[in-house]
Formats: sequence, structure tokens, C-alpha cells
Amino acid sequence: MKRNMKFKLLDCIEAIGGKLTVSEGPDSFEGVFIDSRQVKENSAFFALIGENHDAHCFVEEVMDQGCQTFFLSSQTASDRAANYAKNNNLRINIILVDDTTEAMAKLAEFHLNRIDPKKIAITGSMGKTTTRDMIYAVCSCKYKTGHPIKNYNSLIGVSMTVLAYDMDVEVAVIEIGMESLGEIHHIVEWVKPDISLITYIGLTHLEQLGSQENIYKAKMEITDFLDKDDLLIINQDSPTLNKNTIVGQYDIISVGSSGDCDYKISDCHDHGEKGIDFRLTMAESEETIQVDLPIPGAHNRFNAALAIAAGEAVGISPAESVEALQSLERTGMRMEFKDNGVIRVMDDSYSSFPEAVRSAVDSLASTEARRRVAILAGMNGWADISRKVHMEVGEYVVEKGLDLLICVGQHTDDMASAAFRKARVDGSQCKVIFFSDKSVLINLLPHLIEPEDLVLVKGSRMYAMEEVVERLLGIVAV
Repeated sequence: MKRNMKFKLLDCIEAIGGKLTVSEGPDSFEGVFIDSRQVKENSAFFALIGENHDAHCFVEEVMDQGCQTFFLSSQTASDRAANYAKNNNLRINIILVDDTTEAMAKLAEFHLNRIDPKKIAITGSMGKTTTRDMIYAVCSCKYKTGHPIKNYNSLIGVSMTVLAYDMDVEVAVIEIGMESLGEIHHIVEWVKPDISLITYIGLTHLEQLGSQENIYKAKMEITDFLDKDDLLIINQDSPTLNKNTIVGQYDIISVGSSGDCDYKISDCHDHGEKGIDFRLTMAESEETIQVDLPIPGAHNRFNAALAIAAGEAVGISPAESVEALQSLERTGMRMEFKDNGVIRVMDDSYSSFPEAVRSAVDSLASTEARRRVAILAGMNGWADISRKVHMEVGEYVVEKGLDLLICVGQHTDDMASAAFRKARVDGSQCKVIFFSDKSVLINLLPHLIEPEDLVLVKGSRMYAMEEVVERLLGIVAV
């Protein structure tokens, strides 16, 4: 039987070190929210302060919607809220803390410790969310597993994910992202995973971190609190990851295509829209299994192998994991095929970096279509090698024999120029178009895309390429 999650107010105050300044509301609450537009009954509101918004400005609005418990870090806002409640005969609780973001993380730590599940944490330069979704699917076939929330992988996102767990969760699957050194360390300091996974370490974040060495250090922070009974699982096909060179007291398991991997991947076939298949050999048991995945993208062989290895670490056989992956539910905007009856769209618009673009282009080239079209925005974070990586992607599109490449926005002029030059030298029929402005592209899409086209859409998150997907799906037959 499902047990309701319940937070006792006094227990929470003790856990986070807050001060109860108004205590006229209920003595408990069932959940937490941070968006004033998403007020839920019997939940507490944490007024977070971000770069552009201060949620303390919305306390009265949240109060009017029925919320009775508030965690605030502003004395002025606390006084204002107390007066508003008194004047409107509202019975509320106000807990004053030094920092609402840190207070919410402390509450999440308290909640995670009392549930005491097996904890699996995932990080990496690419594939984090898909691997997380796969591990969730695998673990759910045997255990009550904490459900991931959207793309939440920051301190705030991980806290919100954990705080949503029911009390009977047996396995917690937690995705951890970062923008700078120390971020992952700060999260795993309280999560304290039993199993950590690194999907890949590339050069994403080079602009923020300055060197590949710093990127490696940042991702390896996920091991900072592993002890001798814990486990690190790595993708050894990642350029900087090798179980023989990592120093730590924890156990290490590797997946990849080399002979010394604990889970060796071989004979992978990309069937485009229909998915992929590969063989996976477990070194310890010397068993080889066939893995058929109904999801596109050859890069997903590594994500699936990581999930299978994690499953076996918690007592789920590889065969059981493969079966569980057949019904995988993925977070959106990741190699998602959509069809409006006129054209088909490969929506891979959530993020972009060279390895992922090449894999998506491979899947596009392997899928039957009248014309294969790639609409690519820029890849951010590459510092002084940005021009080089964009040019290489442009050349790769031509090599794969696509019919049309549309480049849009910052950095992609280099991509378009390189693609155009290669098409001319190779005698390729691939056409290349460059738009500096996404809005111009969106307006012209009905004139560029033809019925029965298959269109890949991809770009870094800041370019919001889902707007292009939405416009494409709005094209109707004339």
C-alpha cells in the first residue's frame, strides 16, 4: 500500500536549522513547490532567489491560493507576509532561513536519509538524461524507484526530485549536472550515492572550465564520497575514462567496445527510426546477450550498457534489464520521431555537441525518407575550438549524403561554409542554406520543407530549437 509522504513541521525546522517566526498554520505538509503558478494543496513554498527573479515577491499571491507554510530568507518579506496573513485572517507558518536554496537541499537530505534507498547518481557530458531514464526503467522492474522529474539535475532540481519521493522508495536514480567546478561535489556531499555513473567526458563546458583537465575534475566529483563498498561505472569509450587509471577505494566497472571492458559492446547496427541492436558480453560470467532497443541513435548502446551494468549491481539480471528497456519512456526532445501526416521530424532539440550531432545524423541517414534534411543550430561552450568543431559537423553532414543542411544562428556560418566547400569538392548533391536569424527560418520553413521529408532538428538549449519543431509540425498539405 502506498504511504503518503508527510513532513512534520518541527522535524523539518530542526533538519534545516530554520527559525519559526509565525506558527499558526498546520503542523505538517505533504510536498514542496517553488513556482508560484504551481501551488498544491497541503504543500510548502520555498521562496528561491534566482538571477532574474526573487520568489519572495510572490508570497502574497501564493498565500491567496491556499498555501499555509512558507520558507523565506528575507526578514522584510517575512514581516510583510505576516502582516498580510493577519489582515486577511489567514493561518500560516513562516520559517526564516539564511538561504532558501540551501535550506531546500538540507530538507531533501533529511528526506533521503529517512527513506534510505539505494542511491544511483549519473553525470556526464552527454547521455545523462537518457541513461537516467534507462536506469529508472530497469530498476522499476524489480524495485519501487524514485521517479525522475523532467531535466532536473541542478542543486535545486535534485532537491525537488528527492522531495517528491514517496516514503517507500527503494532505489533513487538521480541525474547530476554542472556548470562549474564544485557543483557536483556540493550535491553528492548530501546525496552520497552508492553507485555513480559517468556516461561520457567530452569538451562540453570548455568555455566555462577552461581545459579538458578541469572538465574531467568536475565530472569526477561524483566519486568524492564513494567508499570501499561503493561502485563507479564508466563508459570507457570516453576519451579520458579508463578504469586502469582511475584511483579510488571504490570498485570500478567499465562498459565499452574495447576488449578489457567488463561489459563489452560489439556488432552494433543502427536501423534509424526502428532503433538499434548490439551484442553485450559480460566478462565475469562470459555470457553474451543480444540487445534490441526500440529507440534510435547508435550512441544509446553505451547508455543501455551502463543501465544494464547498474541493474546487475542491484540484483537485476541483464536479460531482465533488456526486457525492461523495451518499454522505456524517455524524456522529450531527445531523438523523438514525430509525424504530422505531411512531414516527419526527428526532434533532438534539447542539446547539441559534436558526438551527439554525428550520431543523430547517422540515424537520419539510416532512416527511409524521400529527402533527409538537417536543421542545426550552434553548439555552445567550445571556446577557441568552436570554429573547428562546427566545420567538422558541416563536413560530416555532407559525407553522410543528406539532401539538405539548414544552419541557423551563431557559429553555424562556419558549419555552412565547410559543408558548402565539401559538397562542391566531392560533387555532392547536398544543398546548404544559412540563416543568421531563427525567426526568418521559421517563416520560410513552409517553402523549404516538402511533403514526405524527414527533418532532424538539433541545437544547444539556448537556441530553443523546439520552436522550429513546433513550426514544422504545423506545416499542412496544400
